[in-house]
Amino acid sequence: MKTKLKPSEQKSNFINEIISGHAGVSLKELLIAGVEHLMQKGLEGEVTDFLGRAHYEPKSEKEGQREGYRNGYYPRTAKTAEGRLNLKIPRVRGTQQPYNSELLNRLSELEAGLYRLSTEMYVRGL
Repeated sequence: MKTKLKPSEQKSNFINEIISGHAGVSLKELLIAGVEHLMQKGLEGEVTDFLGRAHYEPKSEKEGQREGYRNGYYPRTAKTAEGRLNLKIPRVRGTQQPYNSELLNRLSELEAGLYRLSTEMYVRGL
């Protein structure tokens, strides 16, 4: 049975291509790919913790498991000091409590802080 690659695995394969020299990219792009990989792993881990089961693990009556299921991903771009991160945010359907990513909330706070900082620097003439 052939399964689709998770976004974190896709990022990992891209990093391996960069390291092996098959993808001609700069050091900055390697850094961004590494951060994207870490963020993607974190998002996938959050969903695993939220649902109480791993990817492709069937539902059961185990304690700690929630009703619901993964339902693909949606794209999101996040701004950082180094550049834009292209992330795929996991979708969770069929749960009574909505899934909210703590990682994305923190990233949003960092984005807002970066915007405030750049505005303040502009006003001060830096």
